[in-house]
Amino acid sequence: MVRPSVRRDTLEKLRLFLQENAHYFLLKETRHSFLSMITIVETLDMHRYLDRSFIGPTFYVRRGYKLEEVVNPMGRAEIKECFRMSLPELERLVEHIGDHAIFHPGRGRPQKPVSFQIAVFLYRLGRGATISDVCRTMGRIGRGSVTTYCMRTIVAILTTFNNVIKWPDPRRREAISTRLRRDYGIPGCVGFIDGSHIPLHKCPSFSIEKNASFFSRKHRYGLLILAVCDEAKRFTYLQTGHYASASDFRAQRSSALHRRPRELFSRDQFVLGDSGFYCSLNVIPMYRRRAAQDLTREQQKFNDRVAKARVKIEHAFGVLKLRWLMLNDINLTMKTDKDINTAFAYIRTAVVLHNLYIHTANQHWSLEDFERAKAKAEEEDRKADPLPEGELLIETVEEDRMDRRDRLARRVAEIASSL
Repeated sequence: MVRPSVRRDTLEKLRLFLQENAHYFLLKETRHSFLSMITIVETLDMHRYLDRSFIGPTFYVRRGYKLEEVVNPMGRAEIKECFRMSLPELERLVEHIGDHAIFHPGRGRPQKPVSFQIAVFLYRLGRGATISDVCRTMGRIGRGSVTTYCMRTIVAILTTFNNVIKWPDPRRREAISTRLRRDYGIPGCVGFIDGSHIPLHKCPSFSIEKNASFFSRKHRYGLLILAVCDEAKRFTYLQTGHYASASDFRAQRSSALHRRPRELFSRDQFVLGDSGFYCSLNVIPMYRRRAAQDLTREQQKFNDRVAKARVKIEHAFGVLKLRWLMLNDINLTMKTDKDINTAFAYIRTAVVLHNLYIHTANQHWSLEDFERAKAKAEEEDRKADPLPEGELLIETVEEDRMDRRDRLARRVAEIASSL
């Protein structure tokens, strides 16, 4: 059954009113009113909508091709709040990726200015805004245009992925190891490894069985990433592809660190992780307290000493999520595998931007923000369900791997006693 719109119903009533009362309006004193009503009817008939919802004021929409024209009405604080970077950083990003072929197809309709497309993406990623929020704030642009601008920017940024997020070469690894030994008394450490959950805004639209793989022990749907950072909190390795139901242990076993250690580590080098990781020659986790068995005094001292350094990976994830707020609640529709790949693409892009602008990260979050986020994460961990029995790391690994950690613990204790 066809339902007439309010506009159509209003027009029909006005026309009927004019027809029924035309003889009154023919009088000289009411002729002007009659003409005015006809004008109103014609005006309504020319408009597609009777009442168009108000679109909020726009801060930086311009049709020019200069970045200054895009952000001219905004102050410095507003620019940082909207785009999570300063104007000079935004200009450098436009220069860095603005010449990418995806922004210059060579045929078809001319695209919007590259600076505007990048600004739309940064607003969505940095503010965690929905597409509707972006449309209202950035001006009269369509929902499809927002998605298109974001995907173009993602493609352009990810072409630099291998140059920005790369495993350190032997010389760089030696420099990291030297600094960590000097600052924390940990010899041979070349980074810190950890996993992090990236929550989804709502349940994916797959089968019940597949949806269960997105549901974490923290009772939220999400994705899992595995990363390694250096002493400067820059990510040197990133693995995506796992869902939130997977553990750090499972992600580690599928990583290049586990499959190709000889290519990534020199002799006696390793990355340091928490107790949820598998103890190998090149991934050394902290000691785990077994059921009904406390840690020894030496094991507890080792955990306390290395925790001061290992917290850098927690800080790196904290800075990443506090700056790019979309990673705290990814508001994307999950109906196909392509949608999942899009979500991981957003994450990888955010990590690239993290590495590029880590030196100004403290301008976008405070210590209080980080402490609140850390306390919230710890509270979620306490409320989370324990890992399934199959995921618990019952340390029954080869003796040389266990001895590797014990030797490291003794070496760390010796260095600490000599200071």
